[in-house]
Amino acid sequence: MLVGKTPWDVGPLIRYDKMEQFGRWTAGAYYGLPDERFRVLFNYEFFLKDDSGHRDDRLYVWAQVRF
Repeated sequence: MLVGKTPWDVGPLIRYDKMEQFGRWTAGAYYGLPDERFRVLFNYEFFLKDDSGHRDDRLYVWAQVRF
């Protein structure tokens, strides 16, 4: 996993996973640092073909609000 840090509270990320049966790339971005009241993470997973055929890609949006 590679995560970029910028002077602002946003940054890119990229990850590659290889497991026994399949592999996937994940590209995304984050906004907010762990101590902030609001954070959000966007991820898009690109699945590679494996023995069972092509898998569907996925989009994840994760948000956290602290009170």
